[in-house]
Amino acid sequence: MSVGENRPVALITGASGGIGAELAREIAGDGYDLVLVSRDKDQLEKVGCELQRKFDVCWLAIAVDLSQALQVQGLIENLETKSITPELIVNNAGYGLASPAAASDVEQQRGCIDLNVSALTEITLKYLPQLVAKNRGGIINVGSVAGFFPGPGFAVYYASKAYVQSFTCAVAHELKGTNVRVCVICPGTTLTGFHDRAGLIRSGSTRTGGAMTARQVARIGYAGYKKGKTIVVTGILNRFFVFMSYFMPTAWIASTVSRFNKHKPQDR
Repeated sequence: MSVGENRPVALITGASGGIGAELAREIAGDGYDLVLVSRDKDQLEKVGCELQRKFDVCWLAIAVDLSQALQVQGLIENLETKSITPELIVNNAGYGLASPAAASDVEQQRGCIDLNVSALTEITLKYLPQLVAKNRGGIINVGSVAGFFPGPGFAVYYASKAYVQSFTCAVAHELKGTNVRVCVICPGTTLTGFHDRAGLIRSGSTRTGGAMTARQVARIGYAGYKKGKTIVVTGILNRFFVFMSYFMPTAWIASTVSRFNKHKPQDR
């Protein structure tokens, strides 16, 4: 059998590990075939083989760098050539770089925007009309608790996640009254490779076990999506911080986040 022959198809970006791989596990268990996307073909194939053994799903691994516009278009054209039309789109791929804005590498920060914002938007807008026409399916965007706050020391990443949250909520409102679900999952500190790539010191919450696992985030997030929630903030403590942010002065929030985001290159 080929992908999409007998089951609906989910397209999952950033699926080689972390939250993306765990969302793939949740979604495969829900009866979807999978298109797994990231830069790491070998790891994608490991995830695909595992899920095929466990859930008897069909899968396709596509290795592309979604921070490159031409490769985003290439992904879409690849699926069109194979006559694969996803009914669930999971925009999980993303990264951030810890650096004061004045000391940032412009090219690297542009890559963050291209991946976190531009690729997510293009993929969403490409498949959204088809979902609306069929009046089924959905979109899951992986945002962050960071999207609720200004982020000194991590300004571009926090701003990119604010976009993801705003964009998702606007599209969800536009689709009220249809059967198309649109959801943004907003995790806090999560045990993935994100901190290593960002160049962050492991925060106290990460070292002491206060962080959530990627599996916990995926389970909570996907369950919220299935219940029709637009915003899913994972974890009681994260929900508390988000709630309190509506009552705190922006300058105080920025100062607090700045202290949290102390950074330096990882010691290896």
